[in-house]
Amino acid sequence: MNLINYKKGFVFFLILICSTLAQNNVIPFYEQTTIHSEILNEDRDIMIYTPRGYNSTDAGYPVLYLTDGNRHIRHTIGIIEFLNTQGFAPPMIIVGIPNTVRSRDLTPPSEVNTNVAQRGGANRFVSFIRDELGNYISENYKTNGFDILFGHSFGGLFSVNAIANHSEKFDAFISVSPSLQWNNFDFSKNIISYLSDINENKWLYLAVGGLDPERIKEGCKTFDDNMKKLDNDKISWNYGYFEEETHGSVVHLAIYEGISKIFDSWRITREEASQSIEKLEQHFKNLSQKFGFKVLPGEALVNGLGYGKIRTNEYDDAVKLFLMNAKNYPNSANNFDSLGDGYRAMGKMKEAKEAYAKAVEIGREVNDPNLRVYINNLNSVD
Repeated sequence: MNLINYKKGFVFFLILICSTLAQNNVIPFYEQTTIHSEILNEDRDIMIYTPRGYNSTDAGYPVLYLTDGNRHIRHTIGIIEFLNTQGFAPPMIIVGIPNTVRSRDLTPPSEVNTNVAQRGGANRFVSFIRDELGNYISENYKTNGFDILFGHSFGGLFSVNAIANHSEKFDAFISVSPSLQWNNFDFSKNIISYLSDINENKWLYLAVGGLDPERIKEGCKTFDDNMKKLDNDKISWNYGYFEEETHGSVVHLAIYEGISKIFDSWRITREEASQSIEKLEQHFKNLSQKFGFKVLPGEALVNGLGYGKIRTNEYDDAVKLFLMNAKNYPNSANNFDSLGDGYRAMGKMKEAKEAYAKAVEIGREVNDPNLRVYINNLNSVD
């Protein structure tokens, strides 16, 4: 794509994010907390985002851990929201980790980089994320055990070090413009030996900007050349090169592409999903098997399919789809309201009234903004 069209596409992409969120009357936000780390011997501020619909289901979510969290959590929320609404990725919990001493925490040990006074604590920082922060997240939030680590620059180096030396700690790794010149390009030169013995499914995405510093581009190119030689089908490898992007600007696009590559099989088109309920269910069973956690059909997807069946007078299938949603997302008032619409279309007014009543009950409990609609639907059934 030429530069002019590329910029137009990027602007359109941003507009889509904003319009998607606005149409759903949702302003993404995150909560902030502080936990004490025995490993680091200090308090750490943490930023935690939970996706829309988090309280409508008991299912767990993947967790995306962001180094340099204060820099990246806001735009990352927009990316994840957008990819999820388009059916390209699951909703996920996002955990931003702001820095205290960045160079200390994000760089692995090195006897070469003596110009960086505080360095070499990356392995300890991995332990903090997994053994302390990770435990806090899993104890207080609904997680499913699939964890993604993101890092940029020193953080990108940190992500590479994590898969090289602590691959069991995370499932997927995103490294953007990593400082692979660290320790005399150790990871770039020797990544094959680091990753050859990994025997569990892992996803690794690395990206660099064409306007990145030359030494960073050099390290990334050598890394990519060696990854292409790696003989290990347990590792899904993707490399992104963004010719017109700088060291700073490449991050947004790389997160978008990195998440898309990790979940490249996630999407099912509405046309495919509408062919049969069995095909829809099989798609999500396949995803569950691939990623190692239970994947539920998206609430909005199934709801739209149900109303599509009503329009084509396939009322039995419509009700089956609405029942699927009510089972998977039992705390969503809208699902029971839709179920009432399905039963009403079938002429089953008793069942419709029961479903509408459930929608009103849940709507009152959660202060649903559409409560008045649910009440009107209930009152319209004799």
